[in-house]
Order: sequence, then C-alpha cells, then structure tokens
Amino acid sequence: DDVQIEASADGGGGGGGSGGSAAGFGAGGASDGVTLTAASGGARPTLALATLLGTLCSELQDCAEKLPPGAQEAADAYNALQEVVPLALVCFGSDEQETSHVLVPFLNAYLGRLRRANLSADTLGAHASTLNQLLLALTRRMCYPDEYNFDEPDEPEEEFHTYRRDLATLFKAVARVDRERTLEFTCELVQGIAKHCGLTSVPLPHAECALFLLYQLGEGLPEAAFRMDDSHFTRMLVAVCSSQLSAYPHRAVQTLYFELIVRYARFFTTRPQFVGTALQALCDGRGLGNADAEVRGRVCYLLLRFVKAVHQSTAAPSTAGPGGGGGGGSGGV
Repeated sequence: DDVQIEASADGGGGGGGSGGSAAGFGAGGASDGVTLTAASGGARPTLALATLLGTLCSELQDCAEKLPPGAQEAADAYNALQEVVPLALVCFGSDEQETSHVLVPFLNAYLGRLRRANLSADTLGAHASTLNQLLLALTRRMCYPDEYNFDEPDEPEEEFHTYRRDLATLFKAVARVDRERTLEFTCELVQGIAKHCGLTSVPLPHAECALFLLYQLGEGLPEAAFRMDDSHFTRMLVAVCSSQLSAYPHRAVQTLYFELIVRYARFFTTRPQFVGTALQALCDGRGLGNADAEVRGRVCYLLLRFVKAVHQSTAAPSTAGPGGGGGGGSGGV
C-alpha cells in the first residue's frame, strides 16, 4: 500500500502531478487540462496514516525551527520534512473528509513558516511543486459533495462548512505565500468556468467553487493586489461579468455571483460598460424577480450596497488613482 500511495504523489489520486493547472476545471466530462476528479485506482490513504503523517511532519518542522541554526540535525529534519510533505498532501487530497481534515493544522503551520521566511521569487520556486499540488487539492476538496443537502442542511452539512472554512483559511495562506501563483491558478480556473458556462454542462460544485475562490481572494491579499489595470483580477471579473453565471440554475451560484460584484464594486469604475449588465442581473428574474425567496431577499440588500459603492467610486475618482486604484478587497463586505 505504501508503494502505491507514494506513486500517487507523482501524479495520481491526491491531486498532484498536474503542475497546478486549473484548465478545464468545470467543463462537464470534457476538459482542456486538469479536471476536478482525482484519478482512481491505487490505495486510499487512511485516517491512521494521515494522523501519523500530520504528527511526523509537525515534529520535523519543530525540529527544523527550534534546533540551532546551521546545526546538521536541523538540516536533516528539514530535508526529511521535504521528503514527507508530498505524501502528506496525498492524504490531504483524500475523498474522506476526516482523513483530509487531520492534515490542516500541519499545513497551516507549514505555510506560516514559508510566509515568515519571506522567500525571494527564486527561492520560492523550490516550493512550486508543493504549492501547486496544495492548490489543486484545496480546490477539489472545497467543492460541495454530491450528497450535500442545500434545502434541509443537517449535521453533515454543518461539518462540511466547518471543514470548508478551514480550507478557505489554507487557500488564503497560500495566496499570502505566493500571490502570483495563486492569482494565476484562480484566473485560469474562473476563466475556464465562465467560458464553458452556458455552452456545456458545468457541474454545480465546480461553478460555485470557482466563484468561491475568487471571493476568498478579497480577504487573502493586500490592497495593492486589486489595481484594476490589466491584472488577473480584471480578467477574472471581466470573464464573470461576461458570462451566464448570473443565470446559473442554482441559488448557491447566483447568490455568490451577486456577492462578488458587490465585493469588487470598484471594478466597475474602470469598466463602466459592465454596470448595466450588473444592474440588469440584480433587477430582473435573476435577482429581485428570482423565483427563490432566499435569492430575492439577499439581492434586495446587495442592490443597495452595489448602487452605493459604485456611486461613491465614480463620485470620487481622485481616490482611485491611475488605472482605477484598489479593487475593493475585503472593504467590499
């Protein structure tokens, strides 16, 4: 079993081997690149193995940090940690929620260590494979499971939300460690979903997850990341506003679409051609006239927020700076 699991770390079950690409994420069965369905076959990581690996990785990291700098033992601990991390990520990508969740504390500590190290772009490149594998595993695990009950949520749904909140924290931690890599990954993902939505069948979990990640970036990145020139954010928001995601036949995607255009309302000061598109979606059968009372109620609130935010941004262009300035970030909520 150990041999099979280790082989998976090079390209199978846990979500590695893809180079971190998000292409073709939600295009139904067809794909331009990586899909969200992990490869089948091989041994499945167990909770016991995941627990063991989480403990081992945490101890090795403690040794590498607490032993005297330059000590051979510290170097040995660090090298051993780097050898074990790929296997830990395979367990993290497990379809079993409990097995995956047990690795979260270590991964938070690992990313915190990378962030504190303030690595240069060249040094950070040595961690590219790990960060790519982690981003893909996070994206797959944040998708709503098929059995999720949106209409009558119960204990399993609450457990998933707790798990998903922890995954969102990890995702934002990756963004703080390597902003450019995370933006490129999310941009490819969002553009792929927006391109296929309405043309082919995009599964609900994939469409919702792409928008969810874009929404999370508003909390995970500094204000400087929201300059609306030819940035990743501009391309993502153009793709979303040009797509049919606002008409997706499920309230989880529709509501998230409206939350997004409010969070990133400053986008519309540099791309005013999309203001009418957003207002129409808010006011027609997708928003205020939606058949779902939950969507209608939320849009009543968000419409006021949107109009106020766009009015303030256009009324004070001097605060936006060249290229439209910041993109709202967490100030949009």
